[in-house]
Amino acid sequence: MKRYTRVWRRETANAWPLLQAAAAATLAWLIATHLARHHQPFFAPIAAVVALNTTTGERGTNAFRLLFGVFIGIGVGEGTILLLDTEYVSLALATFTAMFIARHIGGARVMIAQAAASAILTVALARGEAGTQRLGDALIGGGVALMFSQVFFSPEPVRLIRRATVAALKEMGHLLALTTRSLDEDANSHNPDSILDSARELRERLGELAHMMRAADHVVRHSVYWRSRSKAVARETAAAKHLELLGGSLLMLARIAIASEPSERRELVPVVARMVAADLIAFLGEDASEMHRVPFRP
Repeated sequence: MKRYTRVWRRETANAWPLLQAAAAATLAWLIATHLARHHQPFFAPIAAVVALNTTTGERGTNAFRLLFGVFIGIGVGEGTILLLDTEYVSLALATFTAMFIARHIGGARVMIAQAAASAILTVALARGEAGTQRLGDALIGGGVALMFSQVFFSPEPVRLIRRATVAALKEMGHLLALTTRSLDEDANSHNPDSILDSARELRERLGELAHMMRAADHVVRHSVYWRSRSKAVARETAAAKHLELLGGSLLMLARIAIASEPSERRELVPVVARMVAADLIAFLGEDASEMHRVPFRP
C-alpha cells in the first residue's frame, strides 16, 4: 500500500506542471489566433510548452533562453539571405553561425536548438518571410510562459524546500524503523529487500531535496521579491543541508544492517547511534544537545 501511495503522489505531482503547460499552450494559441491574427500560429503554443518544460525554479530563465535563441536564429538567417544567393550554402552557414553564437552567449541547449531551428526556417521557408511571424509567435509563447511561471504559478522557495524536507524526513523514519529492527540480534524480521527499497527511495528524496535547494537559490537570485527575503530561504537551506548529512548517516546504517552478521550487529549499535545522534543534533539545533546522553534502543 505504501508503494502505491508513493506512486500516486509522484504521478500527481508530475501531472501538475503538465497541466500548466497544456493551459499555457492553449492560451498562447488563442492570443496568436484571435489577437495577433496569425494565420498558422503553431509556434506560439510550442514556444509556451518548450519554455515551461524544465525544472521548478528555472522556467522563467528557460523562457528567456528560448526567446534569445529565436532572435539569434532569425537575425542570422536574415543576414545570411542578404549576403548569399545559394540556398544550400545559406542554410548550412546560417545554422552553424546561429548555433555558434548561441553556444557562446549562453550555452543552454534550448537556446542552441531554437537558434538553429529559427535560422533553418528563416532560410528554408519563403526566403525569410516566415521569420517575422515566428518571432511574433515566440514572443507570445514566451510571454505566456513567463506569466505562468512568474505570476500565476510563481515558485515559493521556502515552501519548495520544506516540502522536500518533509518527504525526506518521512522516508528517513521508515528506513530507520526497518534498519533498527534488523540491528536487533533477537529480531527475526531482517528483510534486506525492504531495507534496500527504502534506501533507494530515500536517495531519491535526498536528490529532490538537493534539487529544490538549487532551485530556491535560483529563484532568490532572479526574483526581486524573494531577494528581499533571502535570509528566510538561507535558514531553510541551512537546515536542509543538515538533513542531507543525517540522510547520509541513515544510508550508511542501512548498509551496515544488510552487510553485517547477526553476531556483529549488536556491537555496531552504539557506534551507529552516536553517528546518527550527532547528525540529529546538527539538524535540530541546540535544543537537541541532550540527545547524545539518551541510550539508543533499537
